[in-house]
Order: sequence, then C-alpha cells, then structure tokens
Amino acid sequence: MTNQIDPFDIRNYKSFSQFKKTFLTKLPKNYNDENMYDLCWNWKDSTNNKYCKIRYGSENYYVHRMSYMIFKGPISYGLLVRHTCDNPGCVNPNHLILGSHSDNINDMCQRGRHVGNKKLTIKEVIEIKIALKSSYHGLVKELAVKYDVVPMAISLIKANKRWSWVTI
Repeated sequence: MTNQIDPFDIRNYKSFSQFKKTFLTKLPKNYNDENMYDLCWNWKDSTNNKYCKIRYGSENYYVHRMSYMIFKGPISYGLLVRHTCDNPGCVNPNHLILGSHSDNINDMCQRGRHVGNKKLTIKEVIEIKIALKSSYHGLVKELAVKYDVVPMAISLIKANKRWSWVTI
C-alpha cells in the first residue's frame, strides 16, 4: 500500500499554484543559489525543535511535507517525510527523504536522538525503587534521564504496575 498516492494530494487543487508562490517567499532569498544546496533552509516561523505548520485552505500542513511536495512530488500514502539534517525547521528538499515510521525511529536511534530505548536490569530497578522512597518533585524525570528510559517507565515502577515482583 506504500506505493499508493495519497488521495489528499493537494498539488491537484487549483489554488495550489498560488499557495506555492506564497510558500517560496518564505524561503531564504537565495535558496536557488548553488551555495545553498547543502545548507539548511530554515523556515521563517521556525523555533528550535519544533515542526512548523502552514495553513492551506482550512487545513494545517507541516512545512517540510509541503516543501517535499513542491520540489519533489507526491508523498505515497502512509509515508513520512524525514530530515537527513535533524533540523525540524529545515525545508531544503535536498535534506528531505521519504520513509516509514520504522525508518524514522531507526534514524532517531542511529543519530542518538532516542529517548528511553533501554531495557532496565533488576539491579537498576532496585536502585530506582530505593531512590523513589525519597520522592521529590522532578525525581521521576531525573531517574528517567539517568537510566535512559521514558518517564512513564519510572512512573509505572513507582505505581507498582511494572516490576512489582522486585521488592526492596
């Protein structure tokens, strides 16, 4: 099913050409320069670590997806537009590739952007349970960072919904 064209391919709408003109005005002025080929084109409304959206008609779309459609073509149903530069505000089509959700997760892990991908050992769970006895605000997040797991993993241990058989 991944080779099926998205039925909501907005490039087919009559107003898309006008939208494209507006979109291009928000790119760096020299985006066509040869020197810009490898550089990130940061969306003007971009803030760090945020994926920006733009309104088209009555819908909001991610700007990196719109850039992909404008410069490269349609996005097959079910695929994501991934950044090879790890810059969520970048709309340079040379930095954008298609892939599955699994591809995106693999990118995240390979580039060290994963959060909480680790399995805990019994020894670590015991350490966590001991630390949780001195509960204070922020401890769950602190332990999550220390043990490279998502905060929910620590919260579930604290609520005795995970690792309940490990006692201290």
